[in-house]
Amino acid sequence: MGQSTLTGRAYLKLDALRHSSGAIPVRGAIAACLLWANIGATTLVAQPLVGGVEALLPGDCSGIDVTLANRHFAAVDATCIGTQSLSAGPSVTISDGSDVSLIAPVVSLGPGFSVEIGSFFNAVTITAPPDISINSTSQNSSEVGPDPAALGPVAEQAMASEPGYRLMAINDLGMHCGDLDTRIASILPPFSVMHAQVLRTGPIPSLLDDARGIEVLYSAASNAADPVLDPTHPNYIPVRAADGSVFKTNFWDIALEAYGPFYPTGVLDLFYPVGLVSHDLGLPVPDVEQFFLGPDGLAGTGDEAPLELDQQAMPSMTVLDTSDNALPLHQPINLLSDPYIANQPQTFAQYVETLPFFVGDFDAVPGQDFPFGYTTAVNWFAADGIPIAAFDDFGRENPYPLMRVQAKALAGNDLGEPAEQVLASLDTVVPISAEADCLACHADPGDGGNGEATQTLFDEGVDVATADEDPHKGGVPLAVSIEYASDINILRLHDLKHGSEYPAGDDGNACDFLNVPSDPDCLVNRTPVVCQLCHYTPALDLALVGPRDENGREQIDNKTMSNVMHSHHGALTDLFPAMPPPTDPARTSGPPVNDFESDILGRTCYRCHPGERTACLRGAMFNAGILCQDCHGDMEQVGNDFSRSMPGGDFELSADYYTNPDTPRVPWANEPGCGSCHTGDAVDNLAGDTDKIAASTLNTGDTIRLIQAYRVGDTKATPIVPTNKRFAEDVVESGPAANNPKLYRLSSGGISLAPAHGKSGHGDLFCEVCHGTDGLGTVLSRTAASRYLECKEVQSGATDPGNGCSSVPGVGKRILVSKGEQIGCDLCHDNKINE
Repeated sequence: MGQSTLTGRAYLKLDALRHSSGAIPVRGAIAACLLWANIGATTLVAQPLVGGVEALLPGDCSGIDVTLANRHFAAVDATCIGTQSLSAGPSVTISDGSDVSLIAPVVSLGPGFSVEIGSFFNAVTITAPPDISINSTSQNSSEVGPDPAALGPVAEQAMASEPGYRLMAINDLGMHCGDLDTRIASILPPFSVMHAQVLRTGPIPSLLDDARGIEVLYSAASNAADPVLDPTHPNYIPVRAADGSVFKTNFWDIALEAYGPFYPTGVLDLFYPVGLVSHDLGLPVPDVEQFFLGPDGLAGTGDEAPLELDQQAMPSMTVLDTSDNALPLHQPINLLSDPYIANQPQTFAQYVETLPFFVGDFDAVPGQDFPFGYTTAVNWFAADGIPIAAFDDFGRENPYPLMRVQAKALAGNDLGEPAEQVLASLDTVVPISAEADCLACHADPGDGGNGEATQTLFDEGVDVATADEDPHKGGVPLAVSIEYASDINILRLHDLKHGSEYPAGDDGNACDFLNVPSDPDCLVNRTPVVCQLCHYTPALDLALVGPRDENGREQIDNKTMSNVMHSHHGALTDLFPAMPPPTDPARTSGPPVNDFESDILGRTCYRCHPGERTACLRGAMFNAGILCQDCHGDMEQVGNDFSRSMPGGDFELSADYYTNPDTPRVPWANEPGCGSCHTGDAVDNLAGDTDKIAASTLNTGDTIRLIQAYRVGDTKATPIVPTNKRFAEDVVESGPAANNPKLYRLSSGGISLAPAHGKSGHGDLFCEVCHGTDGLGTVLSRTAASRYLECKEVQSGATDPGNGCSSVPGVGKRILVSKGEQIGCDLCHDNKINE
């Protein structure tokens, strides 16, 4: 091996190991074989990595070109990554039981390099990732074989459009949080949502539905201006496992076992057929419109349909054939995935005209219903349950991946368009964070935890799990192994504190973890655990039926997930400090969000969702200094929900949440809205009320807007409902919840000041298509660059072009929409308002 020297007996994994004297290629199955080499008088065994590595050392251990000189790796786990090259030497030593990986396109071992007895060393060459971030699959590269960077990026659909059409698409779930590791416990599955509307422009624009002969599709997209491609960005360097592979998620290893109870018995099994590779296939979603309303759009009229479910897939899924001959409908019968190679457009599976929102019976309490429920017209194409992961195809952590959404004409359409014609295209963000990991408090201090949550285990003599216990350590990024251990610690702590309250097992006793750690009734011995099996959340109640005790769920006599998480952690004010009101002097100095505010945000909301790296609060609210607590209240207020009397009490459900100080909230159903701060116009608003905090109190000159969405002194942080609804969401039209505000994401057009006009002039366009979910006032994604929207020239002699263009013959229109710019009326209208 030339000038490189290895001393003592060391464990190696060689994968095209390069050094100053040349290269020893060791690839594929050969890398798993035993290789013998004589170096001096010492025999080395090269074999698959036994230990695990993936912790960055301070200094020059990772970057573009990495040179390690005079570095001594002693008793550490370390991964050094060079995105172009990595040189180890001179005098680099690996000793004292260290686990060290050197990963780069070219790895060179210089003079004096040594690996001493008892150390683990792994040298892997990878192809440098291209300067592009795209997420087309959710399969790990180790599961399918290829080095994704060597393959290059998948092909993208052309950004095509036809004059006279507009496509508006948005992620409708906000920042979705997922798990890094799901083997022990899971909080939420890979599950993102996109909704889209297609508009034909003109003097009177028209909204197109599926009956017009169109479909909407999505495929993976990229953008050269993506922040993750900036070499100074913390996620610029790929998060590779120690063996150099790309990790996406291990959700499908536990999907059926963990999430089957959230469906009728045996149903989920039908959607992941045995023998078919379904890693890129999402959880099925019920068609609640047909199930609750039927073709007439009305509940309880007898035409409701049987259970029908649809699935969305990642664009690597090239074949998804389903059977419609059995119930539930749309079961997969033929699947084919081509990960890291294919980028097949996937169809938005549903078109929803009227969405029922908790309109069924609440079976948990006999005779009680969902008094806050309602139906609402949405008129959108829906892609619910896209199983996207938070890592791109080359291993970078990118919580803001892009999808290219396209509207296409089908054969037989009534628009006069040829079949397969792309009518409009748009890139939109499908955000997904992998930071809902609980590592800060529940990881062992040796794994980077702060010891706050593990101290109780230690005090009781209970072992604290560490990343070293992960059997997959080294084949997954270290953070995955740390979460694996953290989840074990969480379950041990839960069993220790609450085991005696669990239902009795077959032996007639509840969990007794302290005395019988192997007790099968303890959660830590029943993995994988999904917290919401016992603690209800609407996020996993896809059929909107409320808490249930069936098919393994035990939700009826337990508090909700929101309650247990927010109330418990919110009471730990030393760890999760309160955010002062926006008028507090600590918040009014410096930039809109100063260091004091950032610190508290990072120690409260960002601890769990979505995390400080992801930082989803990044739009108009953030720029105005409005933080999570200013709209939602503090953690204990958020947790004070309809399950607060459990166990042993009653669910407290009522329609008067917005008017009755004693009625608790229902998570996901009762939320602040735009109208809670934008309470009217210049002549009629609530900014002058003494029990509200207006922007004018900070000398902003803004005499209309509020900067806190609830009244001063309101202990439950009830969202304000304005009387002037010019900028507010729709209200429920009838039923027990009449006049309550609808959710922002379920509103369309706003309330008209002149009832004869119905809506405020935007028909059935839902609010997000113009305002977005990121507060930027635009349908463009936050990672998208400025874009021109164009339409064709008007032909000479034309009198009614009807295509949104200038009416001057021979002149077309090219509209520049800058990133973050508010969309103007002329994007859809070619005439002036009221003209």
